[in-house]
Amino acid sequence: MLNVIRALVVLVLLFDAGAYMCRTWWLTRYPHELDYGEGIVLWQAAHVFTLREAYHPIQNFPYIVFHYPPLYHALSRVAGLIMGDLLQGGRALTFFCTLASALTVAGIAWSAVPGSRTRRSMAALVAALLMLRTPSLTWAPNMRVDSTAILLTLLGLFVVMKWDSHRATPIAAVLFVAAVFTKQTMIAAPLAAVSMLVVAGCVRRAVILVTTMVGLGLTVAVVLSTATDGEFLRHIIRYNQNPFSVRQLIYLLGQNLSEMAFVGLLALSLPLVLLGGRVSLLRTIRAWRNGAPARSGREWVALVTVTYALFAFIVSFTAGKAGAWYNYFLEWNIVCCALAGIVVGRTWRQSRGVRMGWSVALVWLLVAAAAAGELRASRDYLRMVRGTSESWNQRVQDADLALAAVRSVKGPVLAEDMVLLVKAGKDIPWEHAIVTQLANVGLWDETPAIAMLERRVFDLVVVRKLDNPTRYTPTMRRAIEHAYYVAERIGESYVIMRPRLAEATPHDAPRRGAAKE
Repeated sequence: MLNVIRALVVLVLLFDAGAYMCRTWWLTRYPHELDYGEGIVLWQAAHVFTLREAYHPIQNFPYIVFHYPPLYHALSRVAGLIMGDLLQGGRALTFFCTLASALTVAGIAWSAVPGSRTRRSMAALVAALLMLRTPSLTWAPNMRVDSTAILLTLLGLFVVMKWDSHRATPIAAVLFVAAVFTKQTMIAAPLAAVSMLVVAGCVRRAVILVTTMVGLGLTVAVVLSTATDGEFLRHIIRYNQNPFSVRQLIYLLGQNLSEMAFVGLLALSLPLVLLGGRVSLLRTIRAWRNGAPARSGREWVALVTVTYALFAFIVSFTAGKAGAWYNYFLEWNIVCCALAGIVVGRTWRQSRGVRMGWSVALVWLLVAAAAAGELRASRDYLRMVRGTSESWNQRVQDADLALAAVRSVKGPVLAEDMVLLVKAGKDIPWEHAIVTQLANVGLWDETPAIAMLERRVFDLVVVRKLDNPTRYTPTMRRAIEHAYYVAERIGESYVIMRPRLAEATPHDAPRRGAAKE
C-alpha cells in the first residue's frame, strides 16, 4: 500500500514539475517584460563589454546603476548570440541553469542517502521534483542573475562534499568566486564549506579554499575596479546599500514560510532522522578529525547540507532591504528541497515497528501535501502555454499597445517598463527604483532629471502607478504631473502621459555620459 501511495505522489510531483518546465520554457520566448528588473538587466547585458559605459558615474546620463557583478550579463550576451535575441538568450540561460540546479540538488540527495539504488534514486528524484515545484522558483524564467548564481554555488559545494582532495578544493573556490561575481550575496555555501571543513579537522583544505577565494576574488575585483576608475565597487556595494525594513522582512519571510511549510517541515526533520538512524554527530566529527575518510561520505554530505541551509536562511534576511522580493529566498528554498529528498531516502525502509511506520507515513504525507499544493498553479501554467489564460492574453495585448505607443513617437521616452524602451530602440534615461532610493538617502541628485521633466524632454512618460513611493520621489511625481497629462490608460498595466502644450520645448536630452548640470 505504501508503495502505491509513493507512486501516486511521485506522479503528482512529475505533473507539477512538467507543467512548471513547460511554462518556464514558454516564458523564455515571451516578447515583453516579465519582471520590473528585466529591462535594466537587459540594458546592462547590452553594455557589459564596455565596462566604463556599464559602470559609469551615477551623476552622468543615463542615470543607471549596474547592480551586480558582470558574469551573468556576459554569459547572457553569449546566449543571446545563440538564441538570436538578447532577452530570450538571458531567459534561456536561467532556464538551463535551473535544470542544472535541479540535477545538482538530486546529486546531493543521492550522495547523502545510504542503501540501495532504488532508495537513493527516489531521494534524488523527490528532491529535484520538489525544487521544480517550489513557489519561489516562478522567478526562474526572468532575465535575472539568481538562477545562474545558485547553480555555481551549488556546484562549488558539491565539489567540497564529494572530493576529499586538496586538488579539488581550488575548483570549488573558482566556482564560489564565480557565484559571487554573478550575485555578490552568494556567501552561504562558502561559509558552510569552510565551517564544516574546520569542524571536521580539514584545516589545510579550509585554508586552501579561503586563500584561493580571497586571492582570486580580490584579483578580479581590482581588475574590474581599475577598468572602471573605481566605479565597479561603488555600483555593487555603495549604491546597493538600500534602507532596511523589518516590516518588509517579516511580511516576505512569513509569506515564504507559508508557501514552504510542508517542505520546510521535512527539511527540519533531518536532524531527527539522522539521530534516529544512529548517526552520532560528536562521534562522526571525532572520527573525521582522526582522519577517517567519511569526509566525502554520506553523513558528511548530509551535515554540510544542513549547515548550508542554516547559512542560506540567515542570508535570506537581506530580503528586508528596499527593493528586495521573493527571489531572496530562492537559495534557502532550494537547499530545503535537497534536505527533504535526503529525509525521504533515509526513511525509505525504516518501517519496523509502529513508531517507524508512522514516521514514514508522515514523511510521505508531507511530500503529498507539498505536491498537491501546487496543482492549481500547474493547471494555470498549462492554460498559459495553451493560450487559454485570459489574464496572460490581456497582459500581452496591453504590452503590445504600450509598445506601439512608444514606437509612434520620434523623441525620447521615460517608462517604468524598460523592456518597452529596448524593444522600441530607445535609450533608458534612468531606472526608477534605484534612483528613487539613492535620492532618498542623498547619494543621487535628482535635479537634472527633474529639469528634463520640466522642459518636457520626453515625448511620452509611461507609468504604472505614479503614486508608488518606491519608484517616484514626491518631487519627481509633482514634476511629471505638472508637465504631462494622462492621455490614455491601457488596461490595468500602463498609463500613457503626453507633454502639456504650455512651455513645450524641443528635445534636448543630455547626451550619453554628459555630466550633471
